[in-house]
Amino acid sequence: MRIKINVYLVFFIVASSVVHKMQSSINIDTRQESNVGGQVFRSFVLDSLQTFSSSFDYAYGDVEFRAGIKAMTNDSRTLSLGITGLLGGALILGQGLTEANFNVFNDLTLSITSFNGPNLGPFGLNTFNFRSQNPCTFFLDNDLTMSQDALLRIFAQGGLGGTIFDGRNYKIVLTSGSAFSVVQLSGPFTIKNCRIEGITASTYGAGSTNNGFIGFMNVQLITNAGQTIELADTKCRFFGQHNVIGYGGIADFSQNERTSITIATESQLYIAPDTTLVLNHVSSFNKAPVIAFVDTTSVLFLDNCNIQVGGPENPNNQIPFIHGTMIINGNVTLTARDGGILRLGDGLDPANNFNVVILPGSKLIVADGATLLNKNI
Repeated sequence: MRIKINVYLVFFIVASSVVHKMQSSINIDTRQESNVGGQVFRSFVLDSLQTFSSSFDYAYGDVEFRAGIKAMTNDSRTLSLGITGLLGGALILGQGLTEANFNVFNDLTLSITSFNGPNLGPFGLNTFNFRSQNPCTFFLDNDLTMSQDALLRIFAQGGLGGTIFDGRNYKIVLTSGSAFSVVQLSGPFTIKNCRIEGITASTYGAGSTNNGFIGFMNVQLITNAGQTIELADTKCRFFGQHNVIGYGGIADFSQNERTSITIATESQLYIAPDTTLVLNHVSSFNKAPVIAFVDTTSVLFLDNCNIQVGGPENPNNQIPFIHGTMIINGNVTLTARDGGILRLGDGLDPANNFNVVILPGSKLIVADGATLLNKNI
């Protein structure tokens, strides 16, 4: 189970609505010209399972799919939903399909209850891809439990305006063999107000542009013993005070030339108890900080956990921590692997000093692999 953790018109909603039952192909356009300019979207409710059987199927406007969608072709379908657009019920793949692709042009609320298919795709997964074509927000309307062998992928390709996945404090729960993936293709992609639970939570960005990143804002990535979270091949930024990783298992922050992890100003990343935080450069040519701290208000909070510095990919690796703050609560143990060293400050510029705060009754146990290079002011 993995998490593959990388408006130009003013719309008016008419109060009246239409409830419609349909089980054939979908060709819906609820847009109407307004006598005051722009467009008016009628509310259109579909209360039975809808079938997309052609790449020409579409739904434009304020449309609610309350009972779900069954895809019968893996060509891209267009979902151009209005401000209150909702997709609920089941997502189903027809026999012989490996994946379904949906293009999304406006905000969309996900209220999905199940994912079903023939398990014929890569790795035996039923794959459902949602691709933002404009800056838009995906909302959760309930806890989302991923069905076994299902993969839900959200692609951000909405340009400079960015794409947002707002969990609204609901959970995404991964079951055996399932996966949740976010992929940043163009512009920033922000995941916020969401708790993601699963065996392995791996978040990747793909094709990151210079102005693109995956932002985590008040997100909890929860694992247990024997599970691993990887942040690799993407630009990640943590915003806000309630970002959590762990409660067991490994948080692997091994960095390659495509990876950057930043804790923003006035922000905190909390590593939960019984978690091992792995810090490493996988290439000897990469000297960038594994974790970048913007200033002293960028906080790494370590709570009864372990830090492992270095690894066999890059012996005698030095991991620099500058600018920020590390808070120690409880017993935190620092160990080195293959000659790795955690370097605090650079010993040259006081502006690059790094703060370590050990709370009352707490211990930082340094087995090996730490060097303090802060320069006196």
